[in-house]
Amino acid sequence: MSDLKRFEHLKVQLKAIRSATNNFNENHRIGKGGFGKVYKGELFHWKGHTHTTVALKCLDRAFGQGDREFWNEILMLSLYKHENIVPLLGFCDDGGEKILVYEYASRRGLDLYLNSSNLTWVRRLKICIGVARGLTYLHDPGETQQRVLHRDIKSSNILLDENWNAMIADFGLSKFCPANLQYSFIFSNPVGNHDNSQLFTELVRKHYKENNLNGIIFGNIKDKINKSSLTVFSVIAYQCLKRDRNKRPLMNEILTTLETALEYQQNDLLNTGAMDKLQQLQESVPLESRAKRDPVVGFDRLFTRFLQKRSNRGQKKVLQRGSLGKGFFMYYFNWKR
Repeated sequence: MSDLKRFEHLKVQLKAIRSATNNFNENHRIGKGGFGKVYKGELFHWKGHTHTTVALKCLDRAFGQGDREFWNEILMLSLYKHENIVPLLGFCDDGGEKILVYEYASRRGLDLYLNSSNLTWVRRLKICIGVARGLTYLHDPGETQQRVLHRDIKSSNILLDENWNAMIADFGLSKFCPANLQYSFIFSNPVGNHDNSQLFTELVRKHYKENNLNGIIFGNIKDKINKSSLTVFSVIAYQCLKRDRNKRPLMNEILTTLETALEYQQNDLLNTGAMDKLQQLQESVPLESRAKRDPVVGFDRLFTRFLQKRSNRGQKKVLQRGSLGKGFFMYYFNWKR
């Protein structure tokens, strides 16, 4: 990389890293991935702190990644900072070693908990929401006029802190994409375990179409899931699996719907008057529109008004497509044309 001066403040000496990991002792190793081995260590008297617990990811070219992925990660995480993106604290490019230094996530990867009762439905929804917020931030061009496509979202790349907050990690395969396009996507060779991903996708599609989601839900939590929450969640999840990418929802639509699913689970809204509120909103639609079963008035506007009313942050929820509002209400409230 030609211009390294802007990253000078992130450099960590190899001597400090060897000390933090007891010379890369196996007792300090906490994982291994497509980039290489990952260690846990303590950096002492670093950046004004007495000690800092860190995760250190060491490049091993035998795993297929190299300099491009190393510098790409540094560039991406230097430019994009968000509470749902793992913070890069520094890097080491010394003595033939290329090491990335991150804030340590005490619960490590989401993949470790998928079959655990500790990962309740509420926690699963909150993790999904956290990831959706991180991706929405990456997809929002802001002042840069560029979007970031991560390209390697999977459970092992979602890290969890002690409070189960989700952070997106591993940006080595991510790419910038111009924002002045109607749709942003990249055709490339598949990354990750493509075969297993395809098998799982087909399994989900099959159970959804057969109305048999219980067949793939983790047994220890299925009886504790609010049916309305599951319905809302499953509808948006199935939309994400559409073969036609133009029919897939935008990230802000996914985020809004996941937040709705969480509210149903947390508050049991069907039993605390939310249905009455929705009924009032439904009845407020002009009679002539209801008589015509106008989908725009009857679904999108109603859905948007409901979300705006329930938003604790007071932020205006804008649906960039009509498909989510229509799909959600037609499926859930059985409003037939």
